Amino acid sequence: MNQTSSWAEETSGLTYLLGHIGSGRPLSELSMPTSSTVCAIGGATLLGMVAWEQVKFRIKRQGKGKVLPGPRSAVPFLGGIVEMVRDPYGFWERQRLYATTGLSWNSIIGRFTVFVTDPTLVRHVFSFNSDDTLLLDLHPSSKHILGEGNIAFMHGPEHRALRSSFKPMFTRAALAVYVLKQPGRGKTCGPLSRANSLGFTARSSLDVGRRVGLCRAHRMASSRSTSRGGWRGGGEIGEIRDYVRELNAQTSQEVFSGVYLDDAEERVRFGRAYMAMTDAFLSVPICFPGTNVWKGRKGRLFIVEVGAALVVPPNPRTGGRARCPSQPSHGGPRSLSLPTLARGAALVVSPNPRTGGRARCPSQPSHGGPRSLSLPTLARGATLVVLTRAAARSKESMKAGNTPTCLLDFWTIQILLEMREAEEAGVPAPAYTTNHKMAYSVMDFLFASQDASTASLVWTMTQMAEHPEVLQKVRAEQQQLRPDLHAPITGDVLNSMVYTRQVVKEILRFRPPAPMVPQVAKQPFKLTDSYTAPKGSFIVPSIWAAAMHGYEDATRFDPDRFGPERQEDIKFANNFLVFGWGPHYCIGKEYAQNHLTVFLARIATTLDWTRIRSPVSDNILYLPTLYPADSVFNLTWRNKPQ
Repeated sequence: MNQTSSWAEETSGLTYLLGHIGSGRPLSELSMPTSSTVCAIGGATLLGMVAWEQVKFRIKRQGKGKVLPGPRSAVPFLGGIVEMVRDPYGFWERQRLYATTGLSWNSIIGRFTVFVTDPTLVRHVFSFNSDDTLLLDLHPSSKHILGEGNIAFMHGPEHRALRSSFKPMFTRAALAVYVLKQPGRGKTCGPLSRANSLGFTARSSLDVGRRVGLCRAHRMASSRSTSRGGWRGGGEIGEIRDYVRELNAQTSQEVFSGVYLDDAEERVRFGRAYMAMTDAFLSVPICFPGTNVWKGRKGRLFIVEVGAALVVPPNPRTGGRARCPSQPSHGGPRSLSLPTLARGAALVVSPNPRTGGRARCPSQPSHGGPRSLSLPTLARGATLVVLTRAAARSKESMKAGNTPTCLLDFWTIQILLEMREAEEAGVPAPAYTTNHKMAYSVMDFLFASQDASTASLVWTMTQMAEHPEVLQKVRAEQQQLRPDLHAPITGDVLNSMVYTRQVVKEILRFRPPAPMVPQVAKQPFKLTDSYTAPKGSFIVPSIWAAAMHGYEDATRFDPDRFGPERQEDIKFANNFLVFGWGPHYCIGKEYAQNHLTVFLARIATTLDWTRIRSPVSDNILYLPTLYPADSVFNLTWRNKPQ
């Protein structure tokens, strides 16, 4: 009774206060509620919100007669985000185990999330991409990093037309050029700049970089003599992931943009911008003091140091500091405005003869002072400046009748054809034919190829170290197909590597680099006859879970499953969704597999390596692609190039 009486008194006090709001009487004359009243009301409100969230999730889980399996309840407001960040592999593996019917649920920061594991349902999800069904939702900052016009966010007729224009880039003739990238050029850059000191001769831009980079990594690891006490007791070891990432970036630049990235300093700036974009994707998307996003938005000094270093060539008259060449600094280095880097109108769209073909700062004043740029915006702008010029140069080269030497050239031929057809028909050319739009698309290819391919290259080395019997079979096939192991690998030889290709396909199935592709439901989305995901839900189709369905002993690494005897690649073709499905199916699938096959063929015949294991070697990292928790190797020459 006493508790009931106390609660009634507190409630009447609140009613009294609310009744006098707007009466014109000063609040000082009113009897204010006690602190216990405020706490009681706040606690009751919080409990009500928690209860309503759980009820709401229960309603959203409900299907026709069944509820989605998953956790019994969600952590209020946070859901599974803490668990996902602390142990992403464990979190998603538990979601997979929940999904006995092919679906499971959880909450991610209060967002209702449906996890899809059944291959048929995964393909069903991938088949839709529109404003009234599903749209990709890669990362909270993805549109900021990649730009609103990125192909990942496109759909409808414009998206289909753009993808159709890409087809010439991945014909057999084009793929053969990428494999045999101008033998004898002898050019390496960035992390590969010391190739000559290792005695290499450049035979294929696709493979020499890999060989040089890997062996350089071994040499540098040995020179550092790093030790991890406890599990190894000292010695020389080297983590290969970052080196593979660098050399993969160089390979992608060479194949996609070729001779149009021919300025060594520009390559360095380009590489920095490129890595900054990748790092931004791995940053927490929260703008609080101290976070990467916050740092990216603060201060002109930060903009000058990063933006100028990436965009404007060093100025010897300012002691090497970057300065906008077309304007005075007015008391200090001028920071570049947001439109300068982020908007196409302000980007350089063709070489400027007055600056030797280098990027030029716009001459318009910023009107109101410099604006702070985030790191992703700076990185994207710097990258686009370089690639916009590359597109312009490629157009001039292809108009002159030169032979295409890179992916950009093959696309440019198609672009020029479509521009000519539009002119003859008296209609505007497609929007994607401008230099700036072409730059965006090439940037998309570069970015898409980076982390996914790097992860697969690291897994290639890791799995071969763990399965020496498989590596031995690869070497036997290479010796048979390539009597001269120093000769360039041609397209015909590459297509004959039956077993090596089986190994690559099994690596992709066993450890798909992009394990899942988040979507958001723009309207209620029917997943099965008995369950429809509510509007606004996250729907997460799992490529990795699909790859574990059907295959014999699916959790075991076994390239023979794709051999002519077992033919699991044919039996379970619908479960192999590494390259997606539907409107956003990866158009570069063949290039990606060739990329890995050449890599394996070269390192198998050039190097010997053993893995230095640790207690965490069997763990898996999400970065956000899949990586082994460590990839530390001891490398030695097997067949040193002459």
